[in-house]
Amino acid sequence: MLTLLLLGKLSVSAQNTFPTSGPVGIGTASPTERLHVYGGNIRLQNPGPYPYGINIDVNFPSNWVREFSLSYGGNKKLLAMGVLGNGGDMEYGFIGGNTTSESPFGSPWMVFRPNGNVGIGTIETGNYKLAVEGTVGARKLKVTSVPSWADFVFEKDYRLRSIPELERFIKHHGHLPDIPTGEQVKQDGIDVGEMDKKLLQKIEELTLYIVELNKRLEALEKKKQIIYKATDQYETFPVYPRAVLGLARHSTKRFSSDRTSWCGNKRSKSAVACSWQ
Repeated sequence: MLTLLLLGKLSVSAQNTFPTSGPVGIGTASPTERLHVYGGNIRLQNPGPYPYGINIDVNFPSNWVREFSLSYGGNKKLLAMGVLGNGGDMEYGFIGGNTTSESPFGSPWMVFRPNGNVGIGTIETGNYKLAVEGTVGARKLKVTSVPSWADFVFEKDYRLRSIPELERFIKHHGHLPDIPTGEQVKQDGIDVGEMDKKLLQKIEELTLYIVELNKRLEALEKKKQIIYKATDQYETFPVYPRAVLGLARHSTKRFSSDRTSWCGNKRSKSAVACSWQ
């Protein structure tokens, strides 16, 4: 009798249950799962490398989900990490949570496809290594693979369209040469590195246009200076005898430049025409 009482007391104080079959409880006498640990942590200490760890082996012929999760109150998944599979094939690994569903695999935050593609906010990754449904914010973005850069614009054999030719192209096509249309961008998106190269190409072409226009402007300025010098030299015209002109008195020919009237060798700022002397 004493032995039975002692065994009963130890069973109650230990709060551990190790039946020959059924749930095992550690820290609880009423386990609800195959292994139920209450009021403590689980520690695994492995003395060496692979293959030590925790393994979940699945043997199910159709769709299945296995996960590690953190819940609250037994009815809300705060965070879960797991795998959605079909027989022996993995559909995707996932991270999700903040749901009252049994598992967040249907609308996860992030998925990992068997081919290594990653999706954030989306299950479908297509052919992209990283597919994001939403806006990406970054301090810096570096594209390391661009086949060529736009410096070919400055090569001697580069054909730069004339401005009239460029105007005709824009009127006919409604966009710049070598730049995709709005419809193409809407359908196919843009390659960031390739688009930066094309935009730089247009900037370099504009630079060449500006250089050419500046040369023409300088040439016109030189011609204007030559004309001004010639005008200053011949501003005063000689006085011819009236006899030569069939007149009785000497006269001067009127010359007007920049709204200034000249009468002989006398300058008049009046707009009134000079009278014959």
